[in-house]
Amino acid sequence: LAIVLAFFHQTDNGADFGDPLFRIYWKAIYAIAFGLIIVYRLGIPISRNIKHQFVVEKVERITPSAVSIYVTGKNMAEFKYQPGQFNIWAFLAKDFWWERHPFTISAEPNGKYLRISAKGVGDFTKRMEQIPVGTKDFVNGHYGGFTPPT
Repeated sequence: LAIVLAFFHQTDNGADFGDPLFRIYWKAIYAIAFGLIIVYRLGIPISRNIKHQFVVEKVERITPSAVSIYVTGKNMAEFKYQPGQFNIWAFLAKDFWWERHPFTISAEPNGKYLRISAKGVGDFTKRMEQIPVGTKDFVNGHYGGFTPPT
């Protein structure tokens, strides 16, 4: 929205837009930026989730205050990530579906499952144990990396 509003502000009020070539240049820059947002914020995450069909396989209490959630799906061997990376997770269950939270994958790449683990310190993490097995999961990412490339 900010990009679209800035574009119209610039084209309506910008003194440099008298040159048609310059106007084409700026339209191309905005089209590319908007296209990249659509591809990387919508297209790739949606296609990845359709391909893998992530689902909660197991919810496990690992300490009195921490929980691990195991997520599996189709073609898990093709879901490549490096240790230390995180994803944005949305569990599509009642009372959870509208929240998105960043969690680091706490299992080494194994081609079978993803695992996230969290100590119950906030509203969401205190309720994670209530996420039902079989819940569909929307995974967005990989972001970051705390390990050097090997």
